[in-house]
Formats: sequence, structure tokens, C-alpha cells
Amino acid sequence: MNKRYSIIYILFIIAGCSGQPDKESRSAHLDKTVKEKKKPDSSFYHVELDLNEPEIQVNYQEMDSTVRDQISRLDSGYKSTPYYADIDGLKFFVVSTGKWDYNVEEFSGELKYGMVNDSLHLILPLEYDKIYNPNLTVKESFELKKDSRVGLFNYVSGEIITPQFDFILPQSSKISEVAYGYKNNSWYELKDGKIERATFDPTTVLQQLKFDVVRLGSNMMYDSYYISHKNDPTLGRGVVITPSYIEYLGLSQREFYPDVIITNQENVDFGLESAGTRTNSSKSISDRIMTFFISFYESGIDARDYSISTTQLVVYQKDNNTLTSEKVVSHSGYNELCAEANYRFVNDSILEIIRGKSIYDYPKSESIYDHQTSYSYKKLLHDGSIIELKSDREFDFTKFVFIDKSYFEGCFIDAIDYEKETGYNILVADHLSIHDLDVMRNEIFAEYGYKFKSAEWATYFSSMPWYKPLYDDVTDKLTEIDKANIKVILDTRELMIGREEEFTNKRKSVFYAAG
Repeated sequence: MNKRYSIIYILFIIAGCSGQPDKESRSAHLDKTVKEKKKPDSSFYHVELDLNEPEIQVNYQEMDSTVRDQISRLDSGYKSTPYYADIDGLKFFVVSTGKWDYNVEEFSGELKYGMVNDSLHLILPLEYDKIYNPNLTVKESFELKKDSRVGLFNYVSGEIITPQFDFILPQSSKISEVAYGYKNNSWYELKDGKIERATFDPTTVLQQLKFDVVRLGSNMMYDSYYISHKNDPTLGRGVVITPSYIEYLGLSQREFYPDVIITNQENVDFGLESAGTRTNSSKSISDRIMTFFISFYESGIDARDYSISTTQLVVYQKDNNTLTSEKVVSHSGYNELCAEANYRFVNDSILEIIRGKSIYDYPKSESIYDHQTSYSYKKLLHDGSIIELKSDREFDFTKFVFIDKSYFEGCFIDAIDYEKETGYNILVADHLSIHDLDVMRNEIFAEYGYKFKSAEWATYFSSMPWYKPLYDDVTDKLTEIDKANIKVILDTRELMIGREEEFTNKRKSVFYAAG
């Protein structure tokens, strides 16, 4: 999959047009409203188009016939017209101060953007860094970004709330005329173009958060320069600039995702099937702290089926209205080795993350297997902040949590020489070996500086850059977790003696990755 896919979603939907009289009356009302709010001589509401040859060379005959003439004229008066929206038959065009590179197709931060209605009147000045899809946070409004702050433009009343917020959150899971802006750890109610300091608890919204890219309907924006091709499986290319709260919380790893499409024909080998945001679970840590696991996901077809998701831990501290977000895990549904991705709170402060680990991501000296199930840990502090827990141990779980024998089960794979007759190229096990358990137990002592009497373990740990042999006895340095986990390791080792193959189920297998 092209790396640019990894996170906006471009869909292919053509919105149906409503009646012409209603469209004209709304457009006229918007022109009138904006003019009344600005000085008569302001170029904000009107621009005399310079009908010279546009800077960008576009084959306008290939465009959607309903907008080609308007986009052609706008490209003559402005530098480019990258996007347009069609809201119940009323069109709005995003225009730019510079040449739009429609091979890159993203808000680069170098250009400024404004908006023109379908009467070709400028209704937003060309001073914004980004214009988001309509009606995704507030009804009848576009979010606007300028200098890393977010505001609103009501396309019916013409009212503008100057960009000043970190992000804007809907009042509830259902979009309405009311939303809340967040800045300086405070909430502000946004309603009818007015801003008022407010008391707002976002936990209900975050618990029910669900943003579905595929079902945006007339809230879609469209790529003005998309050129269809013969047998194209699309009905026009839609663009989703995800809402500011998704961007702020880091739910998407990019601000929008080019070139992801929805197919409408059979027998095609690419297309988007689903994409969006959902809250997987929430947990009250205390009367002051709420946590939410929120995922941004995508699935579709790209020569083969694929699915991608990224999960964030969002923490809301009620006392001071702080919202923090930390990436927990990314998961790809491609057929990968040891590709599990799970997470859970072990207690009210320790987050356990289970994922696949590979020598391609870590030095060989830090991984027993080429691919294996791996654990890592984060700690939630009393102030709502999150820190990563570090350890020199290969098996981190022995340091941070009380374990049971399930921690020895998982996916453990080594590459082997390719066998031409059978096709075997990997060796797979479902359980750690006795030797692995010995490493696990001895590395607990090694981390505290134990001087091994055995030449085998003295040699083994001397290759570890963190190992410093200092003490003949480290019993007094062991924690209660260390002591309990050493007992579990020894008890399991005893069970495995004479039955190791039964536990590990080690076998040769075949792995092919599509290129």
C-alpha cells in the first residue's frame, strides 16, 4: 500500500442536487449576509476575476460538467481551486494563493486558502492554512485553521469565529448548532457565532466518539482536478480533511489521507471499504481522571485485502481540563509475522501493551527470536501525564507486573534456510523454551549487578552493554514482583522438564509476504 494512504480518506461520492430556486436563494442570502458584515470596499466579499490564462494547466474538459466552468473561471482569477463542496446543491470552492500541486494533494502550510460561493463571490479571505469538511463538528459550518488555531465559518449566516482554539469538539455524538472550543485548558461554548466561557465535561462525547468517513454524504469535499479514466471504478473523488479534534488528539497520523477510494464495481483490486474513528473502551481511574482508548481505522482492497488501525490512549484530567494523548499501538491486517496488537490496564496506573517484535526493528542482541510476542509498559501518573517504563530486561513483564504462565505463550519465530522441496522457511513455536525461561530468570539478577558463578551466564550477560557485575548476592535488591515472578518461572520450568516439545509445539512452516 502506498504510504500516502496511511491515513486520509478520499471517497468517491456525488451528492444529489436539490432544487435550483432553493440553491439560488441560499446563495443570495449568503452573499448579502457577508457583505453586510464587512466594509463596502473590502475585497473579502467580491473579487474582479482576471480572465487571463491560469497558471496551472488543467484539462477542464475532463472535469465534472457541473463545476468545470466555475473552476476554470476561478483558476483564472486565483492561483488554483483545489477543492469544492456540494451541500444540498449549493457549491463552495476552496481557492488558493498559489499553484496547487495536485500530485501531492495536501495542505502543505505554504499556501493560504479562502472560499468562494457558486456566484463566484469571495466569502472567506485567502488567509487560512486549512479549511475542513463542512458539518463535521458544528452544523452549517466549516472549521478553519490559521497559525495552528481553529475557528468556524457558518456558510449560511456568514458569521466567522476567528481561529483561536486548539480544537473544537461537538456537543454530543450528534452534530448540532452548539460545540465547544478548547484553549488554555478551558472550554468555550460556540453558538450562533458567539463565544462564552463554559463548564463542559467532554467524557460523554469521548465515550461515544464515532467518526465514519464512508458515511459523510453531502459533507464530503471533492478534488477539483480529479480526472476520470475509462472503466474507473469511482463516481468522483471525495476528500476528507478530518475534524480538528482528531488531529489534536493524534488519532490520525496525518491530517488527511490521499488516494484512498471506494469502489462501485466488481473485479477491481483497490478501494476503501471502511474508515473512521471509534472509542474502543473507557475507564474511570479516579474521581479526577478518565481514560479512553480511541482508534482510527481503515480497511479496504489494495491488490490484497488490508486493514490498518492506530490506537491512542486519551486521558482527561477533570480538575484542570487537560487532555493528553499517547500512541498505544499500531496494527496492520496484512499477513505479518507475530502481528498481534493488544493492550490493557493491569491496574489503575500500569498500561500493558502486547505487540509483535522483530529484529528488523531492534538489534539482534536485544531479541532472542527473529519475530516474537513482546510486552511493553506505560505508567499513568496522578497528574494525568503518561511515561514509558524502561527496563534492560528482554522480558519486560517480569519487572512491572505479577505474571502467570500465560506470559510464556505467544508467537516465537526464527527464519531458517529455505527448503526447496517443502518450501519451509521459518521455525514457529507457541511457547518459550526452557532455555528462554532460564534467560528470563537470570536477567532479573543480572539487572541488579549479580556476579554469575556459572561461566555460561557470565559469558552470556557480558555481551549485554547494560550488564555491570558488582555483587555476589542481590537478594536484598529484589522487589516483591521479582520474587513472585521468579517462583512462577521456576514452577513452569519444572512442569516443562521432559515435556518441552509438548509446550513449545515447535514446527517448520512457510511464510510469503506479498510485495
